[in-house]
Amino acid sequence: MRRFFVSIAAVVASAQVASAGPLVVWLEPQVPDTRAVRKAESNAGEATHLSHVDLAFPPNVPDASDDAAYDALRAAVIDGRASWDEWDIELKLAQDLYEALQEVTVVRNDRDLRDVVDAHLLAGAAVSRAFPPSEFSTLPAGEPFRLDAPGGPINRGWYTAMALDTGRTFARADIADGAPFDDFALVQRRAAEFPVGTIELDRVPDTAQVYVDGTFVGTGIAGIELPPGEHYFHVVRGGRVSGRQVVRVESGRSIATPMAVDDGELAAARSAFLEGSMGAFPEDVSTSLDAIQRTLRQGVFLAAVDDDGRVEIRPYRGAELVGKRLLTFMGTGEIGFGLVSSPLFDGANGETVGAPGVQGGLGIELGISHFALMGGMEAAFTPTETVTYGNKDQTENNSTAVLPQPWGGVGLYILRPNKPRPTLLLAGTYSHLSPGHAGLGGRVILGLPIDDDGTWFRVTAGGAHAGNVTKSWDGVFADRIPMDLLFFRLGFATRF
Repeated sequence: MRRFFVSIAAVVASAQVASAGPLVVWLEPQVPDTRAVRKAESNAGEATHLSHVDLAFPPNVPDASDDAAYDALRAAVIDGRASWDEWDIELKLAQDLYEALQEVTVVRNDRDLRDVVDAHLLAGAAVSRAFPPSEFSTLPAGEPFRLDAPGGPINRGWYTAMALDTGRTFARADIADGAPFDDFALVQRRAAEFPVGTIELDRVPDTAQVYVDGTFVGTGIAGIELPPGEHYFHVVRGGRVSGRQVVRVESGRSIATPMAVDDGELAAARSAFLEGSMGAFPEDVSTSLDAIQRTLRQGVFLAAVDDDGRVEIRPYRGAELVGKRLLTFMGTGEIGFGLVSSPLFDGANGETVGAPGVQGGLGIELGISHFALMGGMEAAFTPTETVTYGNKDQTENNSTAVLPQPWGGVGLYILRPNKPRPTLLLAGTYSHLSPGHAGLGGRVILGLPIDDDGTWFRVTAGGAHAGNVTKSWDGVFADRIPMDLLFFRLGFATRF
């Protein structure tokens, strides 16, 4: 048990160290000189300093929302194939596929790439069926499904699939029921003649790993040539996926380094900040700041140096600052082992008997800032010992090894569950210890985040003590029958 509490202290200490220092994001091209940094730290404390490059390539680590986007995309493809032979379904099918594709913002691996390509292939087949070739280039309804290209508009789905996966050899079976394959082949022959485009990578940090369409293309490279069309771009910095974007490469032309915040947006944010208005930030700047704050899980200060050399620094009130979520509501479930000690057990003869067993339960927590109201239903199962007691009418005896334990309590959050980080809760409780005791107790609860959506793995240690029974009891020990409870449990908590 002593090792357990030492482990808890170590985990909490490391969590506090990881999030102890704030982030200072300078609305400048680079972090300024030492004098300005010291000035900022006199207000914010010792901090990590970021600048434009961190806004231009903010951390966007894959999370549950990306899994959900791909699940929805695969479902749209499955539904589309299942309904392929229905009457007049093609246009809606293509719309549904492109709606699902809009939620995909990163290609993480080969499976993701295949899912995206398959969706474009099916959308292209649906569009080929929905529009006569002679009218595809002119009908307003076809505009979302065609791309401008050398020689005239081209089927967006089919062409994008080819541009994303240049190493794939497409077969008739890849194109819905295979019937439109001849039309697909014409698009393929046209696409082979398009001049490539270039993404310039001169603004990407030299240490960043560059990925395009889920494939690693290099580190510290000047640029990369790609087929024209839509491509998925991100870099990996410090082990984190960052700066994810869907970029459009143009045939025979170069495009600048894809950045979430460009020089003009940085200048606009700096000007607004020095004028005292963070509400006038460009949307891309606010989005990048929120991504930094959400991923690095630290408080953020913004800073800039005005034209007279004075440092301005103020906290950024973004989406994930501690205290942003005043109320939290949690559901919990735990199971583990424990010890119930009492002279009440059958055959104890007045001696205190310790009964080990399984313990667990369900509960709720309502957090109000750093305070918590708690309650639930738990039970202890002591297979080696039983308790015999009279029923409600005192007409017969009941013997059981299952001891229900409804309880309630109040707690204090040392680390709150208002964002995805470790949590720590100290609580005092009042429990009914079946069959006839009630007493005070306490528990220490450590939560370790599983995801960014409000789910924690929980470790709980605690106990309770009841010095006497709460009702009359037949027996010579009726005035001195204590019951003590110790437990250690593992479980999960979900924030609603």
